[in-house]
Amino acid sequence: VDPKPSGDELRDVFGSEDKNPHNVANNRQGKVFFMDGLPTAFPKLDLDIMNPHYGEYYRGEKPPADYLNPVPVTFLAVAAGQKFSFVVYSRDKVLAEKAKAWLIGGLTELGAGGKTNVGYGYFKVEQSKVDVSSKNTTTSYTLESTSEMTIWEKASLSWRPSDQTLVATKESKKAELKVKDKSIVSEQYHEILFKKKKTITLDVKVEKIGNAYRIVQLL
Repeated sequence: VDPKPSGDELRDVFGSEDKNPHNVANNRQGKVFFMDGLPTAFPKLDLDIMNPHYGEYYRGEKPPADYLNPVPVTFLAVAAGQKFSFVVYSRDKVLAEKAKAWLIGGLTELGAGGKTNVGYGYFKVEQSKVDVSSKNTTTSYTLESTSEMTIWEKASLSWRPSDQTLVATKESKKAELKVKDKSIVSEQYHEILFKKKKTITLDVKVEKIGNAYRIVQLL
């Protein structure tokens, strides 16, 4: 599929943006139907947290500064590794295949939904199937939210007390973990890391989710 589709191709698949009923040349319905993306089973949910630091600034009450306290906000998120099924449908097999390729590209390269900059909403293709009848072409496939484990040798590990977060850095990459139980860190490092707030060097197992990293284990 052409990575830069023409205007006619886009209109054939998605329909026109022009909703003026008198503009017959450009106003037309797309020939591909996109069904809802649904989990194949009830998905596992994780509890995540965000820490907005400048709520008072955004409300126009105070200027932005380090003395403003973060306000932890917890929210539910779909865990990594959950399977979803997406379906595109068209009487035109060529257009169905184009729409399928574009949808896969969007979900695997750009992500879907909010917070994609921290790793949410990215998928990988697990399997694909095409059902063809005499009149209709239905293309369906399952995508699995993706994560990848790796070990950062001799990573720099620091403690950010403002939001109780461990931060590992390696070659300009950063992985974080919000800590409820400090026992994840060996007791021999507690004083230098938590009390003196100095950086230590450790091997760190991290999980890559989309373009973001999360600390899994300290080795």
